[in-house]
Amino acid sequence: MATGNMQYTPLMTETVVASGGITKRRFVGHDGAQISAEGNRARGVSLFDVSDGYAGTLITRGTALVEAAGAVAVGDAVGADISGKGKKAADILVDVGGTLTPGDQVIQVVNGYAREAAADAGDVFEVHLV
Repeated sequence: MATGNMQYTPLMTETVVASGGITKRRFVGHDGAQISAEGNRARGVSLFDVSDGYAGTLITRGTALVEAAGAVAVGDAVGADISGKGKKAADILVDVGGTLTPGDQVIQVVNGYAREAAADAGDVFEVHLV
């Protein structure tokens, strides 16, 4: 697992009570649960592993280290996959109408921008949170 330079700059953190287990370096939703649906909006990135019902720290502003779901290039918009890992937002399609057909409205939820590249799933890379 490549880990980049492991540098990040958290400008704001928040405490959240975990709704289900949370793995460190994963996107967490506004409900306190690790993101489990591709393309969901994140509240922040978990700094540590957190057990259900316990308090944990989220980085909500600045940069955070995120575990990659696959390859991401520097500057790519980053969203969350079904396990809260960072994924290139262009590869995430959120179907507004219920069934994707040509011409349907599709939205991409961007939780940040890659400041480092990730070559493979499991790599850890720096993301500037938005």
